Amino acid sequence: MSNTSGSTYSATLPTFDNFTPVSFYVEATDSEGLTGRDPISGNYSFFVQDEAINSIAIIQATADGKAGASPLAGAGQVPVNISGIIVSDNSDGVIVLQEAAAAWSGVFLEKTSATEALVRGDSITVTSLEVAEASVASNSLTLTQIVNLEFTVNSSGNDTEQVIPVISTDTVQALQNGGELENYEGMVVKFEDVELVDRGAFGEYELQNVTADSSDGVRFNEDIRSDSQIGVPNVNYDYNHTVREGKTFDAYAIVAASFGAPKFHPRNASDIIAADGNAFTPVLDFSLTGPADSASIVADQDFTFTWNGSVDFDGDDVTYEWRLLSEDTTQVLVSSMSDSEGTATSLLASTVDVNEFLAEQGVDVGQSGSFVWHVRATDGSDTLGVRGSYGNFGDDWEPIYRHITIERAVITSNDFEAGTPDKFALEQNYPNPFNPTTNIKFALPKTADVTLTIYNMLGQKVSTLINEKMNSGFHIVPFDASNLSSGMYIYRIQAGSFTSTKKMLLIK
Repeated sequence: MSNTSGSTYSATLPTFDNFTPVSFYVEATDSEGLTGRDPISGNYSFFVQDEAINSIAIIQATADGKAGASPLAGAGQVPVNISGIIVSDNSDGVIVLQEAAAAWSGVFLEKTSATEALVRGDSITVTSLEVAEASVASNSLTLTQIVNLEFTVNSSGNDTEQVIPVISTDTVQALQNGGELENYEGMVVKFEDVELVDRGAFGEYELQNVTADSSDGVRFNEDIRSDSQIGVPNVNYDYNHTVREGKTFDAYAIVAASFGAPKFHPRNASDIIAADGNAFTPVLDFSLTGPADSASIVADQDFTFTWNGSVDFDGDDVTYEWRLLSEDTTQVLVSSMSDSEGTATSLLASTVDVNEFLAEQGVDVGQSGSFVWHVRATDGSDTLGVRGSYGNFGDDWEPIYRHITIERAVITSNDFEAGTPDKFALEQNYPNPFNPTTNIKFALPKTADVTLTIYNMLGQKVSTLINEKMNSGFHIVPFDASNLSSGMYIYRIQAGSFTSTKKMLLIK
């Protein structure tokens, strides 16, 4: 640097390649050894450009490869010639453009009416844009996004996999340790063969490659928490409590940040993909509806327990088990599938069965018993009870029980066991589930040759309870499954030309 006149100094900077971000500061020392710096902190910067920018990497890459603002942030509107594929669209909550399956190759797009019309797989070319740094809620961090962009759509239905990089949890740890995870900021990435290793607070959970060398996993979260037009992922459920333990799966996620740390955000449930198509447990968003909590009921007529339905992320069938417990919830007194298939969201409590149960509990006529009840949902792999709201500072849901008081009534007739039925019928066994005995009821309007057979779920016969001619009437046949293992069984009746089949659940 040379003194041109008075207190004016000048310097000539070296030649820089095109698309190079340059940072500099000026430092001066006087005759007494005192040093001054301009700017006092940070640097001045400029960007070398003599043609249209042709890569997202030029927008995203910082000079040192570490966390920081885009070299084009604050540069105003600039001409570009960038082509890429939309890998996350407005239905996912955020819009992401990627040009290659490599670092620095993706960026958030501002939400406008034009960008919100884009869908995954659209190929676009951006010709003009401005780069902004969007603040992240509760952080000093920022996320780079393209705003005021002008673009054209080239084609639709393109394969997004060609621009989504596959990385490992070990790679993430190495990048984080070196402060270089900025390389993938704003990109959709893919992890292969990961498993759940921890459920945390605030909806976060930790995934790790099954072959990882590092003891640390990668934190997944459902909320990018941006204060800008970036938006947030379109997540409707708490994956923290629905990602299945002990399963190996692939996971796609957007690289962003929250609360001062990098986080990975799935776009929606389809981003968690188990090899066997079963990555999630049933969703815990069903609730009890009736009777109301602390209801008092006289068992002189039938009444119904009801609840809202649940769903399963993987599309598996969800079945329900209703349970009546002691007031302190330590003892399950009665449990039953909601219906023969277990798919109904209600359970009919018949006056006969309820009063028989109260008698077994030692409740006299005119007296009441106090109990609690709830419902459990299962998708065949996991069973989850209806629960309360998720707490940010823990990883457990609080079980919900409803209290109920039932008064034993005087029953003057037994509609099932008295008289002659007007049609053939096979009733649901009671109790169900059972251990190890249960009762099977059926009705015969006329004398018939009757066969009542038990099968396992492989269709193998395990027991024949009846094989004889029987008179008309209502019949109850006990079934003892002491020699059978836990599981679902099928019972089938054939009486003349009448046949009927139902399921029952043995739990030991």
